[in-house]
Amino acid sequence: MYAYPYTLCRRAVVATFDLSASNLELLQTDHWLSDSRNVMQLRLNGPAWESEAAETPASQDLSPPREQMAAWGADQLADFLTTKDLCGPAEVLRASGVAGADLLAWDTATELQVDLKLTPFAARKVLATRDAFLV
Repeated sequence: MYAYPYTLCRRAVVATFDLSASNLELLQTDHWLSDSRNVMQLRLNGPAWESEAAETPASQDLSPPREQMAAWGADQLADFLTTKDLCGPAEVLRASGVAGADLLAWDTATELQVDLKLTPFAARKVLATRDAFLV
């Protein structure tokens, strides 16, 4: 439907989400396109994006946000932080085994800095994200 001239490292890039495109058979039959050294095919078997409904680990839970967070394990908390663009702090919390109830117990960014060795900025961002969820 749309085509834009584009190169990556001086190599042509072709991307399509249209499985009904008229020339897809060339990926198997053309001598150059069928060579795996020339072409990388990525076939998605599921959605290529996450919907808003999957934004929080307990999105279907109707209990108050504080109770939802208190029930999260370390993986759920890290997944929640990752959806909020806090991948680095999420991995630190996951590696330290910090669950939702643990995050609720911290009152200040300084406590996160001391206990988990987070930077002051990351500690403030984690607490701000927690507080925004609890509202």
